[in-house]
Amino acid sequence: MSAPPRPAATGLAPRPRTLRAGLVAAALVALAACGQDGGAAGSSASPSAPAAAPTTTGSPMTTSPPEPGGTTPSSTPPPGGAATRPPGGSLPLLPRPTAPPTTPTDVPQPVVLVGEVVEPSAAGCVEMSSGGQVFALRLPEGVQVAVGDRVRVSGTPRPVERGTPCAGTPVVVTEVAPA
Repeated sequence: MSAPPRPAATGLAPRPRTLRAGLVAAALVALAACGQDGGAAGSSASPSAPAAAPTTTGSPMTTSPPEPGGTTPSSTPPPGGAATRPPGGSLPLLPRPTAPPTTPTDVPQPVVLVGEVVEPSAAGCVEMSSGGQVFALRLPEGVQVAVGDRVRVSGTPRPVERGTPCAGTPVVVTEVAPA
């Protein structure tokens, strides 16, 4: 004798659509997690983006593997003070300076400009066009130039100095000669 057929149990076995939806949701969560931590090793990341260095909670980042004796080296800065990319794929971090610069890093260097004195943008200004740029000349006392004069000036640009209605980059002129 054979056993009577059993009725199908409803609600116990997952339906195919529900199973597929669950698998798709799990795959999306896994992909989103990879995107948030900058990608895992072996993933296809941007060729220009360096791989994120491994980190552990509560300790500084290390850039070298453990030594063969089983000890972990102390944290070391990146070689040559290079920028590192923090986890999460944000902008690279520059190393913290160890001391202020010994010499100023933003001192404008003297220049020699050759150009034509142009109509000033405001009364009392002396402006010169050179290489497609306009310069506001601060001439030495007693030096006169006229609109249309072609001149060669030596001086130091002062791009951060403003306070005049003159157009162009201010240049403190030390010498003027006809060009």
